[in-house]
Amino acid sequence: MMKKKTFYSFIQKERIKGAEKQSGFQIEKDGIKLYLYETDLGKVYIIDPDSGLSFFSDYMLLEEAETFLSSEKVGKIREYRERPEYMLRVEIFKKFKKAAKAYEKYSKIIDEMTQGAKNE
Repeated sequence: MMKKKTFYSFIQKERIKGAEKQSGFQIEKDGIKLYLYETDLGKVYIIDPDSGLSFFSDYMLLEEAETFLSSEKVGKIREYRERPEYMLRVEIFKKFKKAAKAYEKYSKIIDEMTQGAKNE
């Protein structure tokens, strides 16, 4: 069953890496929690919640994602999560999320201050 969820995913645009807020869904398959979101072009990304990395992406309907995730694919996710570099990626992603949240918070404060100055 899919539950609506707002979450962060790892992004890389040109040479810049970071975390970006996404609106999508949370699913659980074979005991593994994953996030999904769909782009404007119809591409669905299946995201690891802890590292923010996209395990799979393809052009499909969101509703098809659960059947797309076979037991074999979930097994590969489990294997990946046991690799030594996975925990490093998790730690890096935590820092990216913290920076993204701080940027959102301070952007909101600046916007409020700008609006207040315009109203004076």
